[in-house]
Amino acid sequence: MTAAQKSSGLYLCEGCGIGQAIDAEALERLARSEFKLTHCVRHASLCSEDALASMRRDLAAGTIDRLAVAACSPRMMTDRFHFDGIPVVRANLREHVAWSQPARTEDTQMLASDQVRM
Repeated sequence: MTAAQKSSGLYLCEGCGIGQAIDAEALERLARSEFKLTHCVRHASLCSEDALASMRRDLAAGTIDRLAVAACSPRMMTDRFHFDGIPVVRANLREHVAWSQPARTEDTQMLASDQVRM
């Protein structure tokens, strides 16, 4: 990757009821097709130490240089999803989708897709 190239990664959490409410694999396909992302990761709990270590490894290796975290509210876990000098965008799949909408409906999936798009 040259200095001018930017490489974003999407990290999708399936914990806290998110995986039961939406199709995370479909969100991954959406990110790959609409945003041409090559680095998408689904995890059972993005705030876990092993998931955070994976993000740090991806950043250190240069696989990505910015990331989107589709998980809980941006007001939560701010310290865990802060990486010095790295742009991080948060999509609220937990409070705005999984915890407030009926699970596994077309409208709920569309809402999740819109959260990732935003």
